[in-house]
Amino acid sequence: MREVFDRTHKKILESGKKLFLERGYERTNLRELSRAAGVTTGSFYKHFKSKEEIFSALVQPVMEGFNQLYNEETDMYFEEMDKDQLSKMWELSYDSVAQFLDFIYTYFDEFKLLLQSSDGTPYSDFLDQLVKNEVNTSFKLMDVMKKKGLKVKEIKPDEFHMLVHSYYSCILECVLHDMSLEEAKLYSHTIVDFFAAGWKTIFQGI
Repeated sequence: MREVFDRTHKKILESGKKLFLERGYERTNLRELSRAAGVTTGSFYKHFKSKEEIFSALVQPVMEGFNQLYNEETDMYFEEMDKDQLSKMWELSYDSVAQFLDFIYTYFDEFKLLLQSSDGTPYSDFLDQLVKNEVNTSFKLMDVMKKKGLKVKEIKPDEFHMLVHSYYSCILECVLHDMSLEEAKLYSHTIVDFFAAGWKTIFQGI
């Protein structure tokens, strides 16, 4: 019985992912989800209480993994700052983006769900939350730089938010346009080069 339950559970998730990607979360209903999985509505409720629960089961583990990776990368930036290796931070940008892309492309469908199919779910603000985290982290980094006596350009949080949002939007365009991982890494290198000049202006007053 457990084997049958697990197989049905997996089928519902797979069908849910397919429908959410094709139609978006809001335009997918429980009857369609049940039909696509080959189960009755009653059987569906033995596995999930709602379509939101399916969506969460698909993306929540991926988001947690992404956040862990983000925190690890952030710690590396602060470690380099503690060692007064400011120039090394720009090299880390290339490595960080490459690692993010490796992770994103491992869970490509899930990130596509987050970016283009999550309206109507608690995950619809995925990009905004990512940007907010980056802004908060950057201002903490700038505070450390100021305490070290380094020159830092004064910039308002809203202004910096727009810049960071533009940066991540450019990176994530690779997912929205179904680029290969090789293409994504090639283009992201150009994006990092482009934005690095601006980041140096803000962080180092260059």
